[in-house]
Amino acid sequence: MNEIDIFYRAFAEYRKETDGNAECKRFREAARAASAEQDRLEAVRTVCVIEEDWVNTICEELPYVEKAIREERQFIRQEGNVVPIERAKRVSKDSVVHLARHSELITHVPEEGEDLIPDRLYVVEKLSDFTVYENRFLYMLLCYLRDFIELRYNKIEELGNTYHGNLTMKKEIRIDKRRLSFHTEFFEEAKNDPYADGAEQFSELMGKLEASRHWVAAMLLTPLMKEVSAAPLLKPPITRTNAMRMDNNFKHALALYDFLVSYQKDGYYLETIRKTYSPFSREMGEEFAELVALTSFLTYQYGKEIKPSLRRAYEEEELRRMEAEEERQRLYLQELKQRVAESGQGMEEYLLLLERRNQTLEQKREQLRESERQLRVLQEDLLEFKQRQSEILEETAAKEIELRVQRDSYEQKLIEQQAAADADRQALAAEYDQSLRAQRERLEEQLAEQRTATEEQVQESERLREEQLLLRAQLHAQKQINGSIAEEGDFTDRQRFEELEREYEALGALLKGQWKKTKKKIRERILWNKTEGDEAP
Repeated sequence: MNEIDIFYRAFAEYRKETDGNAECKRFREAARAASAEQDRLEAVRTVCVIEEDWVNTICEELPYVEKAIREERQFIRQEGNVVPIERAKRVSKDSVVHLARHSELITHVPEEGEDLIPDRLYVVEKLSDFTVYENRFLYMLLCYLRDFIELRYNKIEELGNTYHGNLTMKKEIRIDKRRLSFHTEFFEEAKNDPYADGAEQFSELMGKLEASRHWVAAMLLTPLMKEVSAAPLLKPPITRTNAMRMDNNFKHALALYDFLVSYQKDGYYLETIRKTYSPFSREMGEEFAELVALTSFLTYQYGKEIKPSLRRAYEEEELRRMEAEEERQRLYLQELKQRVAESGQGMEEYLLLLERRNQTLEQKREQLRESERQLRVLQEDLLEFKQRQSEILEETAAKEIELRVQRDSYEQKLIEQQAAADADRQALAAEYDQSLRAQRERLEEQLAEQRTATEEQVQESERLREEQLLLRAQLHAQKQINGSIAEEGDFTDRQRFEELEREYEALGALLKGQWKKTKKKIRERILWNKTEGDEAP
């Protein structure tokens, strides 16, 4: 029986003594009704809820990790050394091959009839190396898993299940010639609450975590892991070798590693359960009124220093009750003897009949008590349901207001985002149009420059071509004058004749241009001479 059960039984006995007394009942009713609207009890239970996914995954994959360790993968490493013949314990094929290639190891010739024995011999020693990559991966996984579990286990154990109780009562009571002022502020905090919600599931998952911690620690203490711990610790990323991908045990170990490195959650969360009682129900108010009455009694007892007198009165009352009970038992036995005599039955038969009747009455009384208990439970459930309904309505109203505010805020943000997006889109469009116009202008300028350059090149080419034709025409004309044109051969060929014709045209164009310039100079000279003659005296 724990402390809570003991206090419950003691308080039940206390209520039995006070419940039937009229004076106590009147005081209790006055204390319950006084300032009932100010009575407030707030209970907050903080429950640490463990998420099952990571706990179950670890428990499911650990057997495969243990099997992978038991495989004891190793690499056979050969080391060869040339040692004196006295230290050679075993001769292998490699020793013979090496000796055949190194005859200098034989330093003396044996006598007739003796065996050929070298002074030194190559000896191969095969060593088992357990620090292969797969075993080093297992050691890294166990170290990571140990830290992963330890961190969460310690935090969960620290948080546990916590209960907070806060009681406030302020009462001003006037009854008969008594006036009481009772003000109390009570606060309690208790961890590892034995009556916490989900305590059974919490204990089960904590048991799994405890078992996993010990399992991982035991695997790290195996001889294989101790030997591998001396090798350099692996660092991510992990190379997935063929053995790790093909072996079933290592596949599960890899799956566990991938789960651990990708797990970003805490693995637990705190759930707060809050209950508020204000004002108290009638039954609850009467029970807390007993606190006022008990406080009044204790204050009066010590204030008046009447505890010895009260003890004597208590002992006298106990003695009176004992004597009254003995008298009741004596009268009962006397009445029982009289009934047996009147029934004409023997004492044993009458007692048997009376026992059966008592059993029937006890069964009915038990049924009645069970009915009363169920009624109280239903009343408490109904009260709790009403309170919870009120809380749900308040929470629903608060949620509706919060959702409405969130919706308005979301709509406002959406409008602002849309306006910003429109502005950005317009700015981007304007920037794009401006960039496009700039590119078009640059292209037009480049095309104009290229066109101008092309025209200049064409004009230059035409000018050079005309000058070339003119030079060739001058040359041919000069040869014709000198009588050496016959050296050029025949111009009756079509291509050469067309070239000659173009030279003729170029020479004609030169002649026309020079004739225009000559006429202009002739006119200027005539006009100048004429002007000079008119001015002469």
